[in-house]
Amino acid sequence: MKKGLLTMAIIFLAGLVIGLAIGRELPRRSGQIVGTSSGGFGQGSDTLVSTGKTDNLVGAVMEVKAKSLSFKTRVRVGDNLLIEEKEASVDGQTVIYGLTPKDKNDWFSADYNQKLVKLQADLKAATASKNKTAGQNILEQIRALTTEANAARNLEIKSLEQKLAGLKNDSQEKRDLAMKLAELSSSFKYRLIKLSDIQPNSAIQVWSNDDLASADKFKATKIEVRQ
Repeated sequence: MKKGLLTMAIIFLAGLVIGLAIGRELPRRSGQIVGTSSGGFGQGSDTLVSTGKTDNLVGAVMEVKAKSLSFKTRVRVGDNLLIEEKEASVDGQTVIYGLTPKDKNDWFSADYNQKLVKLQADLKAATASKNKTAGQNILEQIRALTTEANAARNLEIKSLEQKLAGLKNDSQEKRDLAMKLAELSSSFKYRLIKLSDIQPNSAIQVWSNDDLASADKFKATKIEVRQ
C-alpha cells in the first residue's frame, strides 16, 4: 500500500514536469528549423531540417570576439550532413539570454510550492498509516492544485503576449516583458548576459532576420546560451 501511493505521486509529479518541458519545445520550433539531436545539444550533433526560411540555428560556440561570435552547426543538404561555421555579429539591439534549467520550485508561485509541500507531507502521513482513501484524496488535491496553477500560468502568458503586441519594438519595457514571457513558456530560467559572458563550447541558439540557410555571416537579433 505504502509503495503504491508513493509510486502514484512520483509518476504524477514526474509527468507534470515532463509535460511542461515538452509543451515549451513543440510550439517554439513550429515552422522553423527543427533540431533533431543525435547526441547532446550544442555538441555538433544537431541536424537541421528546413521548413522554409531559416531564421534560427543551434550549435556550439567556437570563438567569442569583441562584437561577434563564431559557432559550428550541422546542416542537412539532400542526403548529406555538413558541418558549417557561422559568424553572428551583435550590436546594442541584440538580446542575449543565459539559460539554466528550472528546478521543481521554479514552475509556479511560492504559494503553490507551499501548498504542495503541505499536501506531500499529508500524503506521507496517509501512506504511513496505510490510509488508502485519504492518500487518493490527497493525490486528487495535488492534481487540482496543479491544474489551477497551470491555468493561471497560461492566462499570464496570454496577457503578456497581448501587452507585447502593443509595445514599440526595441523598447526596454518590451525587452523586459519578452524575457518574462520566454521564461514562463520555457523549462529554463532566463537572465540577460553580455557577449563577453559566453564561453567556448557553450550550446547556443541564434536568431536573425536573415535567411541563415545560405548566410555564413549575419546580424543576430537574439541569442540563447546554455552554459
